[in-house]
Amino acid sequence: MSAQLQILFRIILISAILIPLTIIAQWSSDPTVNTPICSAANDQLAPAILSDGKGGAYIVWSDHRNESTLFGGDIFMQRINSAGEALWTADGMVIYQWADGQVQPKIVTDGSGGNIIVWRSITGIFDGKLYAQRTDSTGLTLWSGFGMPICITGVSNYHQMIANSVGGSLISWSRDGDIYAQRIDGTGSPLWTVNGTAVCTATNNQTYTAMAPDGNDGAFIVWKDERVGFTDPNIYAQHIAPNGNVSWQSDGIGICTSSGWQQNPQILESENGTAYIVWHDLRSANGDLYAQRVDSSGTIFWAANGVAICNESHEQNNVAIASGGSGDAIIAWTDLRNDQGNIYVQRIDAAGNVQWAANGIPVCTAANIQDRSTIIADGSRGAIIVWQDQRAGGQPDIYAQRLDASGASLWTADGVAICTATSEQYWPVLISDGAGGAIISWEDERLGLLQNDIYAQWVDHLGNLAGVVGIEEDYPAIISDFKLYQNYPNPFNPTTAINFQLPALSFVSLKVYDLSGREIVTLLNERKTAGEHKVQWNASNFASGIYYCKIQAGEYLEVKKMILIK
Repeated sequence: MSAQLQILFRIILISAILIPLTIIAQWSSDPTVNTPICSAANDQLAPAILSDGKGGAYIVWSDHRNESTLFGGDIFMQRINSAGEALWTADGMVIYQWADGQVQPKIVTDGSGGNIIVWRSITGIFDGKLYAQRTDSTGLTLWSGFGMPICITGVSNYHQMIANSVGGSLISWSRDGDIYAQRIDGTGSPLWTVNGTAVCTATNNQTYTAMAPDGNDGAFIVWKDERVGFTDPNIYAQHIAPNGNVSWQSDGIGICTSSGWQQNPQILESENGTAYIVWHDLRSANGDLYAQRVDSSGTIFWAANGVAICNESHEQNNVAIASGGSGDAIIAWTDLRNDQGNIYVQRIDAAGNVQWAANGIPVCTAANIQDRSTIIADGSRGAIIVWQDQRAGGQPDIYAQRLDASGASLWTADGVAICTATSEQYWPVLISDGAGGAIISWEDERLGLLQNDIYAQWVDHLGNLAGVVGIEEDYPAIISDFKLYQNYPNPFNPTTAINFQLPALSFVSLKVYDLSGREIVTLLNERKTAGEHKVQWNASNFASGIYYCKIQAGEYLEVKKMILIK
């Protein structure tokens, strides 16, 4: 090669390294196209989505390709990378296939790059058993080929699941009108009573469960409770410890026992072992939204029967909740104050004070109906919301919006079009991409009636649909791995900042050890959202010397040396 060609080659190579490129292989920038996850025969329904910790996602669904009857369906899953490319078999890999119908899958991380899935197995409308399966990052099932039985007695439904720190999960459900729970370890073995530990066995029906972690491998469980009668359901909750013992009074405590109808509770883990609970409340003539905060000892923090999130004179329903950072929560709902369903939001702090305009601020007030919203934190004290939208007529499309910490919309007014393909799109779900954007998945009927398929789309932090090959400066890279940064300053006296990043929601342990290996302080021991985090250590009470900072999140572990000089 000539000297001139060598110089030219080096210039091109250096330019390729220095210029930040955004190159997307599979994601479409066209909301009428999107990325197909599964378009096999018959219906694919009820997608659930989980970050893979590397900028991509696991998507799991109930699949009727082998059985088109009402109670048919198997469990299939696909993994996509950050470019939207399918990493496994086209149309997904089978997780569980049997003659019964397998429906309503839920998915959580196993803390090791894989996942745990739980679903309901049914042979008729009044039948239901719960099974679970664990897969690794390649889609290989790690437990029994038939899945591990969670509950195989009675009729189980309304199941929920959260991850814990030992590679297993916690599962709650309604069984024959009562509330049960189970904890399984990384092998799928039950750690509590076979077929579940009773959480509530009060008279009449308890249904519509929701669950949140307590930060210590226990859980808060909340449900709709009819113990005082079918026409006057209330909201009850219980805390269950890691050993399976309930922490509060038998059958739970009343979160809201006001007259009228309370239903559809949602729950969010907050700080310091507390949780926010929000629900649909008919104590007045129209359905309103109320909320409460509770800790693991059962202490109620706010006014009896909750504080009003929105009690505007029209109906509010379909409530969803996400972390707003700094101990706040952001709540989204469908609001009929304009005589149609629009999307509204409110922010509430740890003291129960609403932070935005009374009765919420609008996210979308486009024509016709917007509903079935889902919300996640954006990592910057704001949120990303996705919903079904009928602004174009009777057939719903998918739209999304990002809000900053003040509630201001950061994307196109009334939302960015995620999918406007022909026919109907339903039930959107989403995860953070770790950089202020999201990966969204949904049921899609563009190929015809009784041919619901699963599609997905990435939207970046600016509200742009991916798919454009180009150059963008100052674009925040998607966080695709765990990292502990060197503390700064180092050496230090007496305070230093410790920064780390997470590609997905993780339980994080951050501890400091002295030179002998003795643990001297725990800086963090809780779940953290995907993104960058900073912790300050004040070493005023420690002597000069060498210390080690160790972070552990799932199987990720890293240590940094710190030097304290006084």
